[in-house]
Amino acid sequence: MKTRLTLLLLLCLAVSLYMRAYDNVRRPDTRALGLAGSEVVYSPLFNPSLTPFFAHRQLRGDYFNPYGMKELVTVSAGLNVPNRILPFGVHIASFGYDRYRESMFRLSVSKRLSSMWSLGVSVQYALLQSEIFEQDGQRLSVDVGVALRPTDKWLLGLSVLHFPAVSIGSDETNQVHMTPRMILLGARYMIDEGLELSAEAEYRQYEPFLFSVGAEYTPFANFQLRAGVKSSPFSPSLGVSYSFIGLTLDTALYYHPALGASVGIGLAYSF
Repeated sequence: MKTRLTLLLLLCLAVSLYMRAYDNVRRPDTRALGLAGSEVVYSPLFNPSLTPFFAHRQLRGDYFNPYGMKELVTVSAGLNVPNRILPFGVHIASFGYDRYRESMFRLSVSKRLSSMWSLGVSVQYALLQSEIFEQDGQRLSVDVGVALRPTDKWLLGLSVLHFPAVSIGSDETNQVHMTPRMILLGARYMIDEGLELSAEAEYRQYEPFLFSVGAEYTPFANFQLRAGVKSSPFSPSLGVSYSFIGLTLDTALYYHPALGASVGIGLAYSF
């Protein structure tokens, strides 16, 4: 029985390392997942400078189930609070199951430098706990993001993730838990009141460039449809949202050509 559990742990670890373009505990929220990316212009979790451009405070939770494997589920919750003095956000997330668990705690602050520019910084503490390793792994890292909104139709974003980053723990957990530096550059453009396009380029240390494009269509009030595709490998996605009295329910389906389909569900409350 113990051998089977060890093999399951190793299998889950191998799959999670193979599929990850981000941290296991930092998945795109369900809205961005439906667009196959573009997190740098949609999600403060990937670009802390976006919070000042929010019209309302937002509390949201997301559930991401990759490839139907419950051992690889990520659950997260976050709060973003725009204000005139110092917009901020907090975020917690958990990946895995009882015998292999990654957790993250995150605090971000940002400042609107002008009507167009915003700058943000976040600090992440991540913890890895597993029966595979004798010692838990810990990591501290910093993200820096910039957002530019030259007009009501355009929003540009640039974010550098895990720079710097410091790992604390044994060598074996450091090798698994240390996430390479990432650079995200993206843009979103509102063609008209009901249609928005987005694009993103991603550089991850020691990996080839990734590109994603997405479209969000609002056929009628409170209802949105999304579609997107990411390169290397070619991975399409679809998403649907419905809003009611401040609540927004997001759903997304993401397909990986080698590993299969992943499902995301999110709930956001704006107040």
